[in-house]
Parts: sequence; structure tokens; C-alpha cells
Amino acid sequence: MRTTGVESSRVSVRDLTREFGSGRGIRGVSFDCAPGRVTGLIGPNGSGKSTTIRCMTGLIRSSGSVTFGGLGYADAVRVGGGIGVQLDAAGAHPKRTGRAHLRALAAGRGVHRDGVDDALVAVGLDAAANRRVGSYSLGMRQRLGLAAALLRRSSAYLLDEPTNGLDPHGIRWLRERLAAEAAAGAAVFISSHALGDLEQVVDDLVILGSGAVRFSGTLGEVVARFGDSRVRARFDHSADRVAHEVALQGGMAEPAGEGALVIHGVSAAEVGRVAFRVGAPVLELTQTAGDLHEAYLVACAEAS
Repeated sequence: MRTTGVESSRVSVRDLTREFGSGRGIRGVSFDCAPGRVTGLIGPNGSGKSTTIRCMTGLIRSSGSVTFGGLGYADAVRVGGGIGVQLDAAGAHPKRTGRAHLRALAAGRGVHRDGVDDALVAVGLDAAANRRVGSYSLGMRQRLGLAAALLRRSSAYLLDEPTNGLDPHGIRWLRERLAAEAAAGAAVFISSHALGDLEQVVDDLVILGSGAVRFSGTLGEVVARFGDSRVRARFDHSADRVAHEVALQGGMAEPAGEGALVIHGVSAAEVGRVAFRVGAPVLELTQTAGDLHEAYLVACAEAS
């Protein structure tokens, strides 16, 4: 059970900095993970995603501050609402069984042994619980790491690439479980490159580039700012005049055959107004919103 109100779940990262001799690292990273919401961390390979989450847990020494409901990591684990952490799939000793690994963790966290069996069932490892971890596939080790993170209900969760090695059923289960934890008031933080999976579960996003935060906001704000919203329009005649007017307004119109245009940078409503002004009867007018993948590519290009 959580010990305090939802604000005890807030994760605040301020000016987190760690430099390496190679020049790679993170610099001045700041963001919040709000209670009751899922926050995603995205960025190109080498942008600092894994470094950030390891600095947040104290596995890598850094400057700056990270607090969980106002507490440092160690205190939050000890006296706060608990923190569920999953960093990689290689944390268990290969000669231990999956059940023995979780029981050892449970003993250190004050979790009843029944909680181990519940976690194994939840991640679909109950049938393989007595096998040695060394015989597990990557996906099974990933599930074991998730079971460890979810042994008890926590006020915050930090997960690094949690869908690696999971099959579609496992990914769906994870999405549903994380959404349920957020709905119960937890702050859920996920570092991932699986944008399609991330888009279906996150509320907020932090975009890293070259070790620094390039943008943070809600999923909708990220897609609206960086996504490529398109309008498809078809006219009875005068499509070329519409294209000309759209260009004057800073948009771009591409011919799509039979009097049709695909228009970027101008809303469907504005296209309709342009068509009315130039006397072009509209036969079709639809707007398609951009998606996270498109927004991510644009954001990375701007950050480079």
C-alpha cells in the first residue's frame, strides 16, 4: 500500500549531469514524472536514455538531484511508497531458478512469498518458475525483470526498454499493467525506442538529444509540434490555384492526381477557406494527424 497521497509519487529530476571520458553523457537534464501518468523517455542511440535512468537510481554517480515524493532514491525505497525498477534482463544469477531469484528479492523488500507466485503468474512465468534463469530466453528474462519490478505495488516505476524480447501478448499485458499502476496513482517512467508501443501507453514525453533535453510535454504537444499533419483535398477544378494560395501562406501542396492535392502546413479549415476564395468546388477534404514516429524523426533532425 502507498503510504501518502499522490504527490508522494512525483518524480522530479533537476540538472542531472554526468560526463564520461568519451565525451558522451548527460548535461542539465530536468523533467518531472507526474503521479497518475506514464512518462516516456525517447531519443537516438547514444542520446543518454540508459545513463539517465541509471543516474536516477544511483547506479551511476552524477550531479544534480532526483527526488521521489521529495525523498532521495534510497530513502524512497526504504520509507517511501517503494520504487519498482527494471533496468535489463541480465540481473538474475543464471544458476538460480526464477522463483528463487524473486524470493530473494521479496525477502529483502518485506514482500510475502505469496507475492512471488502472484508476480510469476502475472508475467506468464509460472510454468517456468522452477527452471534455472540461464535456460530462459531473452523474453523470459525480460519478464522476470518486470516481475521483480512489480513484486509490490509501488509509488513509482522506472523501466528501461521494458518491451525488449516480449512477444505481442507480453507487450499488451505490460501496457495494461502500467496503465493500471498509473490509474492507481503511481508515476511510471519508461525509457524506450519502441515508439509504436510507447505511443499507446504514455501521457507525457521527454525527448533527449546529445545528452540534453530537447523537448518535454504531453504526447499531444509533441505530435502537434513535430508531427506532419496532412490535408488531402480534391477539387472539381482549379486545384492549381489552391496550391498557389497555399504556398503563399507557407504551406506546401503536392499533386495527387485527378484534381487532388496533399497539403502540408495548413489546416483543413484553411484549405476550405482558400478554395472558397478562389472558386474551387471541394469534392473531398480530410485531415490526417501526424504520429509519434514522424514527430520523433523531425525532433531528432532539429536537435542534430
